[in-house]
Amino acid sequence: MLSLARHFHKLLPSQYPPYKAWSCLSLAKRSQILAAQEPWYKTTKKFSSFTAMSTPEPLPNPQRVITDTDLETGISHFNTTLDESLAVKQDLGGSLFRLGYITDKTPNTLDGTDLTNYTEYLETASVPPVTLPDGRGMIWYIDTPPGKGSPSHRTLSFDVVIQVAGEIELTLESGEKRIQKPGDMVIQRATTHSWRNPSEDKWARMVGVMYSSNPVVLKNGTELGPSGL
Repeated sequence: MLSLARHFHKLLPSQYPPYKAWSCLSLAKRSQILAAQEPWYKTTKKFSSFTAMSTPEPLPNPQRVITDTDLETGISHFNTTLDESLAVKQDLGGSLFRLGYITDKTPNTLDGTDLTNYTEYLETASVPPVTLPDGRGMIWYIDTPPGKGSPSHRTLSFDVVIQVAGEIELTLESGEKRIQKPGDMVIQRATTHSWRNPSEDKWARMVGVMYSSNPVVLKNGTELGPSGL
């Protein structure tokens, strides 16, 4: 700070205060003086602000912990077969998908086969689809970057989607819109929809528990199948 103040004082002795006075100024005041006198400083500030706004950091990996039961002692414990940090499974148009877990048909048999199936599916799964057939479920984390979203689409699924970070604008075919905020829930019943993150600088995160469903059948007999993805 001493060398910087002396440098400014040497270059512009009539515009910058002596070191003692300069050192007593607040950061905001120093920034104001520099912005008023130095074009390079204003350019740097604008560039820094633009860079910060245009490249927001994605949300960190969530932790996914799995409980288990020792089949010999009956004692519960945490299963550490998989890393608890849940990594991105797929980047789909900028939205990041993480597969939290998959389930079997209910009632589930928790003898370890579910964990084996999940581990194997992690190696091969891709989006779409977002559900499994025969009533099995999938749990997805979906992170959407600022200003981005999905195309209009329909999946043959019954989805319970909870907003956990940021905001998402949900749009239906009718043109109706809803803003989902952290803690809000959508019950998505095989309808055509799209989502968009309206923020300019913040990522949004949803968690969806998704089960396969039969197609919606209109009164004239038309079945509404998957579309848009």
